[in-house]
Amino acid sequence: MDNIIKGTPPQPGEYKCTRCDAQFNYKCGALFCPSCGNRRHDELVPIFVKEQKEEELMKTEADFPGG
Repeated sequence: MDNIIKGTPPQPGEYKCTRCDAQFNYKCGALFCPSCGNRRHDELVPIFVKEQKEEELMKTEADFPGG
């Protein structure tokens, strides 16, 4: 999950606040901890983010080099 690109909007999924240890689901809008109000994205860690099907469809064999 460390491959989230800085400056991109957060993806829907389950997150954990490292400030208060709360876990919460995020769907859309501003990402913040509903327990403590923390808005620092570096302290709101994605636990589970389902891969977007649209992104998966855009990938080709060239995106998966190797043997």
